[in-house]
Amino acid sequence: MVRNWKAISTFKGCIVRRWDRRPQVRVQWLVVSALTCSCWIAGCATAPPSASRTSDNLSAAVMFLDAEGSVVPIDGRPSEARLTLGVIAGGIGGSPQKTIQAFSISNAQYISLDIRDISITLGSAASTMTQAEARSGFQVTPAETRLARVSTQTSAKTKGALIAGFRDLTTNHGLYLVYFDRPCRLLKEAQERPGRFDGSFSFDVDATESGLQWLEAVPTGVGHFVVRRPSRQPVPVVVTAPIENMQYGTFRFKHMAGTSGQ
Repeated sequence: MVRNWKAISTFKGCIVRRWDRRPQVRVQWLVVSALTCSCWIAGCATAPPSASRTSDNLSAAVMFLDAEGSVVPIDGRPSEARLTLGVIAGGIGGSPQKTIQAFSISNAQYISLDIRDISITLGSAASTMTQAEARSGFQVTPAETRLARVSTQTSAKTKGALIAGFRDLTTNHGLYLVYFDRPCRLLKEAQERPGRFDGSFSFDVDATESGLQWLEAVPTGVGHFVVRRPSRQPVPVVVTAPIENMQYGTFRFKHMAGTSGQ
């Protein structure tokens, strides 16, 4: 049972794939007006229930963005879009080793996450930190801590590559859903300069409880983020966008409640 909901962000761990490039398979990314976008987001902010500490299911809104950061209406989304949640064991980044849940999202307004199933699956797959994560600068205390993260992948009949990730509707911060098998401390100093697609992320996570929890990536400057536990309950949104939308390791938004797009 999930007892602790927190938030994480950084989309360096997002999986990118290239899909059907046949000439006849072309999807028009539509840009909606500011009024339409604002109305959509306003409805999104009130409709999905937030996860309680005892809930086994969590509703998350589904959002598609175009390359410029505008919300794509349902009738403009690519066909046969499918979101797959997987398991990354032993760290925050890496490739998923196992599928947890999959959803058809071309026409979906919300998806329902089976939190109990996710927690059990991550708990059984979690491992101590991988050597690759340790070499990249991650440190976890105690060293025996087993951890795993939920990965996000979207496939569709569309030209080019797609990225997907969780986002907090109220703050516009990126989110990670992570499992720890015990209370622990996860640290990493930012070691890279932000680039066109990759941001610079440091980690300062004090997990006071074991189990499944959110972490969030809080912007501290242009392209710079610190990943930590959130101070409030996040309202998760599943965001899908073409790779061209990515900037400094995060999604670009033209319209997002209470934000300026960062």
